[in-house]
Amino acid sequence: TKNHQNVTMTMKSIHLLCIFALYLLPSTSSLALISKSSTSTKCEIRRAILPNDLSDIQECRRDAYKNVKNLFTAARSFCNADQIQRDGYVCIIAKETEPPYRVLGTADLSLKKSVVNNVYVREEARKRGLGRKLMEAVEDVLEKPSTLKLTVYSDNVPAVNLYRSLGFEAPGIHGVMSALSDATSMSLLLTMEKKL
Repeated sequence: TKNHQNVTMTMKSIHLLCIFALYLLPSTSSLALISKSSTSTKCEIRRAILPNDLSDIQECRRDAYKNVKNLFTAARSFCNADQIQRDGYVCIIAKETEPPYRVLGTADLSLKKSVVNNVYVREEARKRGLGRKLMEAVEDVLEKPSTLKLTVYSDNVPAVNLYRSLGFEAPGIHGVMSALSDATSMSLLLTMEKKL
């Protein structure tokens, strides 16, 4: 009907405007609409502003260990966001633009080494494309040409699948290990990379 056509045209116009805005400002921020069953959450993907965003990042990361009493050093460092407080690192965040304004996900990037790590999305915000948007924003930050690298455990199947769908490959011996991990229940630490 005519109302349906008008809504469709309006949605196409909004979609084109969003694409145009993202093209003009690829490394600053973007908005994502995250579906939550019957409701939706508006979420901004952007570079973290420190120290302003630090406590929200820490709160997000502590959510990963909410049922663990004694954390190992690496887990404490992750929760405290120690790495991004050093020179040469940036953090990309997915943050709600409506109350309660939580950080829903993070990805850390070493600008010197072109290595991304600490990619994390809160459990309740998963399967909505946030990990992909965080990784795309990480790529936007890096100077080109470069090779973006990461490590991931082979038993983290959703993450491995995401990275492969984004064009990451496991070179050399890591490719062999990746194939081996597909045929066994062993969890192997894979190094993956993508040329930008």
